[in-house]
Amino acid sequence: MRSEAVTQIVVLGDSMVYGQGVCPDETLAYYFERELNRASPTGLYQVTNCGVSGFNLWNSITSFQARPQAFDAVVLVLCNNDAEMFGRTSQLNFPYGDSWKPGSANLALMKIGLASFRDFLSERNIPFLLAFYSVWDTHLEVKVVEHLGSLAGELNIPFVDFLARFIER
Repeated sequence: MRSEAVTQIVVLGDSMVYGQGVCPDETLAYYFERELNRASPTGLYQVTNCGVSGFNLWNSITSFQARPQAFDAVVLVLCNNDAEMFGRTSQLNFPYGDSWKPGSANLALMKIGLASFRDFLSERNIPFLLAFYSVWDTHLEVKVVEHLGSLAGELNIPFVDFLARFIER
């Protein structure tokens, strides 16, 4: 039974969201829920972790669209290798960086996917936040954040760099 007093938020993404290799109380979703509840003395938030190892943007969007719509808001978290729309790479060097460059085919597909997902959620009055997260704080991640932030701006999708926010804390 769903309580109207609790705001239900789902976090979508890959192994970075899932929390591969960490305890449940060390995941991004756990920290997000904790910080939301600390910041809101009157509201109560429940954040559901729907990260799946190996997922990319396409997997996250299509799996969410197939679920019953039981959430009040959606946070889609992308990381450095998520520009690969139909394949996956775990490479930690510049092959993934090329996918994020303006004008690349992968970035064009990502733009279409994000616009479609934004519209899907908008039709259902579900707020949408796009976020970036990585455990690496390198110049490559900075470039990915720049490209993703620019893309989110073009699509009028709110964007936050979780890596920078958690480093601040």
